[in-house]
Amino acid sequence: MNINATLIGQVFFIILLLIPVFSFICYKVGKKKTTNPKMVGFVGAALSLFPPLNFVFLAVLVLKSDLPIALSES
Repeated sequence: MNINATLIGQVFFIILLLIPVFSFICYKVGKKKTTNPKMVGFVGAALSLFPPLNFVFLAVLVLKSDLPIALSES
């Protein structure tokens, strides 16, 4: 079976594959860095539609200081 996919279709498919990956990464990092990790995961998933913005968001999130131990466990 020969599947002829255009470049736009391939890019769209790759972006759709990256949405859950970046959502999970942002959620896991957001658990240690913010008090609302679900919102951080959602924003990370939404910004996966625009990959440069998602990388900037993830870089800012990683560079943010960690929460105190008592707040990050709850």
